[in-house]
Amino acid sequence: MLNKKLMREWKQLFWQGFLIVLITCIGVGMYIASYKAFLSLEDSYDYTYEKLGFADVQFMTRDTPRDSLEEIRSLPGVKNAETREIASASLSLGKQEEKAAIEARVIGLSAEEQKVNKVHILNGQSLEDNSVWVERHFAEEHLLNPGDTLTFRGLDSEQGWKVAGIVSSPEYLWVAKNRSEVMPSPKEFGVFFTNQDSLASLGSVTSYHDVVITSEDPERNTKEIEEILAPYQVMDVVEKEEQISYELLKLDLDGFKELAYIFPVLFLTVSGFIIFILLSRLVDQQRPIIGTLRSLGYSQKSIRWHYLKFSVILSVIGGILGTIIGYYFGDIVFDMYRERIGLPFGESELYLSLWFTGILFSVLIGALAGYFPARKAAKLMPVEAMRASSPKKESKVYKWLIKRFDPMIRRLPLTLRTVIRNMFRNIGRYALTIFGIAVAISLVFTTSGMLDSVKYIISQQFEEVENYDLSVVFHEPIDEIAMEQLLATEGIDKQEGVLDIPVNATVNGESMQTMLRGIGENQELYKVYENIPWLNLSSGKVEVPENGVLISKSIQSQLKVGIGDEIRVESPLYQENAEYTVSGIVNLPVGSIMIQDLSKVHETFIDSSTASFNKAFVNVSGDKQEIMSALAENPNIVSVQDHENMTVQLNNFMGLFNLFILIMFIFSIVLATAILFSVIFINVMERKNEITTMRAFGYSKRRILNMFAVEHVFISMIALVLGVAFGIEGMLTVSLLYNSDVLTFPIFIQPLSIVWTLILLIFVVFIAQLVSQRVVNQFKLADVIKEMAR
Repeated sequence: MLNKKLMREWKQLFWQGFLIVLITCIGVGMYIASYKAFLSLEDSYDYTYEKLGFADVQFMTRDTPRDSLEEIRSLPGVKNAETREIASASLSLGKQEEKAAIEARVIGLSAEEQKVNKVHILNGQSLEDNSVWVERHFAEEHLLNPGDTLTFRGLDSEQGWKVAGIVSSPEYLWVAKNRSEVMPSPKEFGVFFTNQDSLASLGSVTSYHDVVITSEDPERNTKEIEEILAPYQVMDVVEKEEQISYELLKLDLDGFKELAYIFPVLFLTVSGFIIFILLSRLVDQQRPIIGTLRSLGYSQKSIRWHYLKFSVILSVIGGILGTIIGYYFGDIVFDMYRERIGLPFGESELYLSLWFTGILFSVLIGALAGYFPARKAAKLMPVEAMRASSPKKESKVYKWLIKRFDPMIRRLPLTLRTVIRNMFRNIGRYALTIFGIAVAISLVFTTSGMLDSVKYIISQQFEEVENYDLSVVFHEPIDEIAMEQLLATEGIDKQEGVLDIPVNATVNGESMQTMLRGIGENQELYKVYENIPWLNLSSGKVEVPENGVLISKSIQSQLKVGIGDEIRVESPLYQENAEYTVSGIVNLPVGSIMIQDLSKVHETFIDSSTASFNKAFVNVSGDKQEIMSALAENPNIVSVQDHENMTVQLNNFMGLFNLFILIMFIFSIVLATAILFSVIFINVMERKNEITTMRAFGYSKRRILNMFAVEHVFISMIALVLGVAFGIEGMLTVSLLYNSDVLTFPIFIQPLSIVWTLILLIFVVFIAQLVSQRVVNQFKLADVIKEMAR
C-alpha cells in the first residue's frame, strides 16, 4: 500500500522529482567526469615521468663538469647522473612563409644511453652526425617530419642539420623558456636535441652545462653535489618541484582537482536542499494521511522509511545516470587534455571506486536531505496528525525582530508591511528560500566571473602591459646606436630597448628564479601598473623608481615579501649580486619579473657607463611578416617574436580551463533556474491554506498576486546581495587555487555579466509569478469554504 502511495506521489510531483534526478545527475556526473579525468591525467604524468627518468635535481654550471660525473654517480642515494650541454641559436626553416628568426634551444646529449630525462622518439630514428631530434610541439606547429633540413644561425658556423626524429621530453611536456616567458609560441621558440660531439663541432656555443640526477634522497645529494661542482661555477640548482614545465602542469592539475570537487559539491548540496524543502512540504500536506496510517497500525519505522525512500530512490536514479554519463565524458575530457599537452603515454584504469563513490554520494544526499522530514512524519501521533495544524506561537526570534524593526515597518505601504511581517513570522522557511536563491546566483556569478577573469588576464598582459607588436632578442647586449641601426627596417615605427638578466631572488632563505628587467624612463611599449591587493587588478601606471625595485605580485606571494622589505638578487650569468628595497608591487598576470631603472641594472651587473640592451620591443605599421623576415636575416638577432602568437599560446593554455568553466556556467544556469523555480513554486504551494484564508476574507486574486510579486522581488533582492557575496568568495577561492609564481589569477567580472545575472533572476521570478497566478486562479469559492470548514 505504501509503495502504491509512493508511486502516486512521484506522479503528482513529477516535475519536482525530475529536477531532483536532473540536478543529482549533473552533480554526480560532473564529479565522476572531472575526477576520472584528473586521476587518468595524474597517472599518465606519473607514468611518463617514471618511464622517462625525469630528473629529481638539475645543476647548471658555467664549465663542463664531465670529470666529476663518476664521483657524483658514486654518492649514496644517487641512482643515475648525466651531463649535457645547452646552447642557444637562431633557426631558419628555409620556408618562404617562415623566414622569421626562430629562437632555438639545442641540448647536447652524451654518447651514453640516456637514463635521466630520456627523450621518447615518436617518429624517426637515432641521432647521427649533424642531425637533431625536434620536440613535438615545434614539429607539429611547423609540420616538420624526419628527413627535413634545418639551418641554425648564430653558431660559429652555419650549416644544414637533418631532422632525425620527432620526440617528446619530460622536461618539455609544457614548453617554457624561463619563469618570465612561460608560454612562448611554438612558432618562434623550439627545443632540439643532438649529440654533444655534433654540438661541439660547431664551435664554442654552449650557454651552460648541466648535471641531471635521479636520487633516493635528493635533499642530501643536492648539498653533496653542489660541493663537488663548486669548481665549475654552479649557476643554478633546480629541484623537480621547481622545474618550470613540471610546476606549470602540476599547478594546472591541482586546480583541476579542486574544481572537480567544488562545483559538484555545490550541485549536490542544492539537490539535497530541494529534496529537503519538497519533502518537508509533502509531510506537512499529508498530516491527515500520516495520522490515518498510524491509526491503521503502521509503525514509526515503516513511515519513516516510506518518506525516506521518496528522496533516496530519486537521488540514486540521478546518481546512477550521473555515474554512467560522467564516466563516458571523463574519457573525453582526458583525451582532450592529453592531446593538448602532448603526453606521450596515457594511463587510464576503470577506477571502480568512482562508481561506488558516485552511488554513495547520491545515497548520502538523498538520505541526509530526507531524514529530518521523514523523522518528523514518523514522530507524529495519530490524533495530532489528523488534527488541523494549530496556529504557530510567536517565536522569540519573531518577537525580537518585531521589537527592533516594527517602528520602521509601520511607515511602509500595507502590502510591503504585510510581506515583511509574514517573513519575520516564518523566518526559517524564508531563510531557506533566500539561501537557495543566493546559492543559485553565486554559481552563475562565480562561473561568469571566472570566464571574465581569463579575458582580463589576456587583455592586461597583451594589451596594457605588453603594448608592442614584435619583440627582438639580440645575441649580446648592444648600445642604443647599434640597436637603432640593427632595427633600421622600413615599417618599424618605434622601438624601445630593455636589459633582461636571469636572477635568483632570495628573502629570508626562500629563493626563486625570475627575471630582472632594466627599463628606461617613459617606456610606452612596456608599462607597469600597480597591483590592487586581493583583487589582483591593475590601478594606476607606476614609474620605475631611481632606487629600489618593483616586483610582480607572483614574487610577492612566493617569497612573502612586501613594500619596504629587502630582497637579495643574484645573477649566475654575470656572477654579481645586490640587495634592493622593494618599492612597489606591480600587476603582471603571467610570469614573474623584477623591474628596475636601466642605469642601476647596468651599474650593478654590466659594470659599464653606456646603457645597453639585449631585447627590444617594436611597433610596426608595415607588413609584419616582411619585417620579421628582414630582421631574421641579421646574424646579430637571435629571434623575432610576434606578440599575437603569445596571445594565442596563452589562449591555448587556458583553453581547457575555459571549456570546463563554460560547461559549469551552462550547468549553473540550469541549476539556478531549477532552484529559483523550485523554491518559489514550493513557497507558493506551501501557503495554500494561507491563500484560501485570504480568499475567504474577501482578498481579490489580483491583490494576493501583488503580495506574492512584492514578496518574490523582496526575497530575490536579499538573495542577490548574498549571492554576490558568495560569488566573490567563490572567485577568491579559485584565485587562490591558481595563484603561483608563474600565474596571478585576478578577481574580475564584467558589468555585462552582472546584467545577465540580473536578467536571469528577473526572468525566473517572472515565470514563478506566472505559476503563482495559475495556483491562485485554481482556487474556487466552494473549495475555499470547504477548506475553511475542515
